[in-house]
Amino acid sequence: GMHIFEFIIPEDIERAKSKIIAMHQGSNQNTNEYIAVRQNRSLFDIEVNSGIIYNANGMANQMVFIIRDITKRKLIESQIEKMVQQLNKEKNIAQHNSITDSLTGLYNRGYFDKALWSHFSELAEAKSTLSLVMLDIDNFKKYNDSYGHLAGDKCLQKISTILMNAVEGTPDIAARYGGEEFIVVLPSSDEKRAILIGERIRKNIENLMIPHRSSRTSKFVTVSVGIITVNPAELTSPEQALKSVDESLYAAKNNGRNCSFYDTIKIE
Repeated sequence: GMHIFEFIIPEDIERAKSKIIAMHQGSNQNTNEYIAVRQNRSLFDIEVNSGIIYNANGMANQMVFIIRDITKRKLIESQIEKMVQQLNKEKNIAQHNSITDSLTGLYNRGYFDKALWSHFSELAEAKSTLSLVMLDIDNFKKYNDSYGHLAGDKCLQKISTILMNAVEGTPDIAARYGGEEFIVVLPSSDEKRAILIGERIRKNIENLMIPHRSSRTSKFVTVSVGIITVNPAELTSPEQALKSVDESLYAAKNNGRNCSFYDTIKIE
């Protein structure tokens, strides 16, 4: 005395009706999955193969439903899906770890080298500019000697956060270049933007007001910043740009540290 639709959950009824109507209208026989209801009202997964039986006159006479309990299969599928998700998660973590610095979370030197070459080639072809900002923490060895390496690590992490914020939402790349040196790649950026970003980074780091009692430059942690803008089409390799920004960084150090230096431009 029960209706066929009482054997599946209410949420599946409209879909089941549409499948039956489509089958009656000549749609090919197919397989569908539903959530079924047992006599004790517990739920389980089913697979339904359906079809129509025609009489001698070619008229639809009966409908046949072959129902199979697929609870075990769905459980296995769910387990496989979870395994795939976990594998993908582990793969993404491994990929992320392979290109980032474990201490700071910035891109590592290996990724930076590849990204620089990539941008260099693209910008050379497009005849666009490339800017680099290189910074070095002033008197960082003395900081480690005074406060210990754990404090030094925390200092590096705080400065890295400033760099992450500086490039967030842009195509720019911030990386840990080595030790207490960092570098920012600014593709398609002119001199004005490069100087603005470099100086902003320097000021934001100084504004952290991380105490540095052993510094000869300031009572707080500061950085020296070298900035350059080049036309990759006029250079033979990114190494020339790196050499140039390195020279700008040393010029900033020679000018008293805690400043930005762009060619002959000193920004106090």
